[in-house]
Amino acid sequence: MVCVGLNFGVVPDNFFPEATGSTFETTEYLKPLEPHRNEYTIFSNLDHGSVATGHEGCHALLSGVESKHAKSHPGGNITVDQIAAEHIGNATRFPSVQYDIGGEKSIQSWSRLSWTRNGIAIPPLFNLQKIFDTLFLETSASQKQRIARSHQLNTSILDVVHDAAHDYKKRLNPSDLSKLDEYFTSIREIELRLAKSSDWLERAKPYTDYKLPEPLPYTFVEKLPLYYDLIRLTLMTDSSRIATFGITDWDGPIGIEGVTQGYHTITHHGREEARLTQLKLVEAFLFQSFAKFISDLKETRVENDAPLLDSTTVLLGSGMGNASNHSNRNLPLLLAGGGLKHGQHRSFSKYNDNKTPACNLLLSMLHRFGVERDQFGDSDGSLSELI
Repeated sequence: MVCVGLNFGVVPDNFFPEATGSTFETTEYLKPLEPHRNEYTIFSNLDHGSVATGHEGCHALLSGVESKHAKSHPGGNITVDQIAAEHIGNATRFPSVQYDIGGEKSIQSWSRLSWTRNGIAIPPLFNLQKIFDTLFLETSASQKQRIARSHQLNTSILDVVHDAAHDYKKRLNPSDLSKLDEYFTSIREIELRLAKSSDWLERAKPYTDYKLPEPLPYTFVEKLPLYYDLIRLTLMTDSSRIATFGITDWDGPIGIEGVTQGYHTITHHGREEARLTQLKLVEAFLFQSFAKFISDLKETRVENDAPLLDSTTVLLGSGMGNASNHSNRNLPLLLAGGGLKHGQHRSFSKYNDNKTPACNLLLSMLHRFGVERDQFGDSDGSLSELI
C-alpha cells in the first residue's frame, strides 16, 4: 500500500474528467497516465464531510478524522496505513515507512499523513541519504551493540514507569484514569516497536545496486523522482509493504522554467493568471512523476514474475480539494494498481443526503490489503465493485 498526499490539492478542471464511466476523456493532468488507463480509477465527489476547511483538514486525508476530534471518535484518528501496519506486524523490517519532500518546514501537524491509534503524528524522513542508509546501509557491529544496549535501557525505563503509573491508579478520578490509559497505550506501542527493532537487528539488510546521485540535487524537480525510486525499492526488497509520501511545502527552487514563486504561494492564486499558469506547470510535473512511478512499479517484477503494481494499491490524493479557496470538498482522489477493477471515472452524489464518504474508499483499500473490518472512519460501506 502506497499513499501519496498532495497537501495543496490540484486545480480541479485539469484533473477531473467531465464524463464518467470508462469512456471519460483524459484531462490535462491525466495525460501522462494514459498508457495505464486500465490500471487506475478517478473518484469525484468523495470527501470527509465533517472535516474543517483549510490546511487544518489536510492531515485527515487517510483517516477522515481531525486530530482534535480523535478522542471523541471510537477509532481515534488512526490512518489507513497504520491499520495496515498493525495487520502485518513484524513481517517486515519496517511495519511502515513515512517519507516527505517538504523538509523541516512541513513539521506542522496539518501536513502529517500518518497518525497512530492514540493520536500521535508519525514524523516522516525527509533526507534522501538518510532514507537510503536506513534501508540498505548495513549496521556495524559496534552500532548494533549500542542499539541493543539502548533497547535494554529503554525497556528498563518503561518497566519502572509502568510500575509507578500503576500505583497512581487508586488515587485518580475517571478523567485522569482515561488520560493514564492513553499513556499506557503509548507505552505499549513503544514496547512493541522496541521488540520489533530488536528482532531485526541481527538480520542483514537487502542489497541494491541503486545509487543516489552525488551531490544530491536541490531542486524540487530533481528530488521528487528520487523519493519514488526509494519507495519502489522499499517495496521491492520487502523492507516494508506500506509507505506514505507527503508532497508538502517547498520554499526552495522548483526547477521548472517559468515558475518563479514558491509552491504554497502559487496555490493561493485567486484565479490570477500568472500564478495559475505557474501552478499548472508544477502540478503537471507532479502527475508526470507519478505516472513514471506507476510505470516503474509495472516494470518491476516480483514473485512469479508478476508486476509489482499488481500487488500494490497506490492512492494519490489530497485532503484539500481546492487550495485557492481552502475547500476540503470533492477531494482529488486517484487509486491505481492492486489488481483492482480500474479504467473508470466514478462520480458520486454531490448532495448531503446521498453523499458517499471518502472513507468508503479507504475501507476498500484495507479490504484489498487483507484487513477484515466493517467500518473505518465515517465509512458507511465499501466500494466492493472495485474488488
